[in-house]
Amino acid sequence: MAATAAAPTACGAFRQLVGLFIADHLHLASTGAVRAAWLLALGRLVVATFFAIFVLLAFTPKIRKFGGCDEALWIALGIGCLISFVSMLLASFAGEGGALRLHASELLVMLGTVVVMTLESPAESKAEAVPASV
Repeated sequence: MAATAAAPTACGAFRQLVGLFIADHLHLASTGAVRAAWLLALGRLVVATFFAIFVLLAFTPKIRKFGGCDEALWIALGIGCLISFVSMLLASFAGEGGALRLHASELLVMLGTVVVMTLESPAESKAEAVPASV
């Protein structure tokens, strides 16, 4: 039986891209490349953790009403945008078109969310919006 090659996933392509960039441009030893990959993975894990905290806080009506869950989302978007932007730059330096498009689309989605959060005010309930007549 002939072994079939599995199609590369976006995560696998990203790890290969980071490995190629670190090996070719930064001239790090293999232990340095592994440390850089772990640091990047830790950054992505922090972003996922803040998104999870936002989701958990958004399900609490009292916290959601006063916008107390927005800080976790802002932190996740800030760190995520930074990681996606740096990854997009690394992809352009390495000449990887697919990875460049992937990280550019990630960045645009997160920046779109930032714009919507900045421009949209929290929705008020109808009971609070109508003034009481005396």
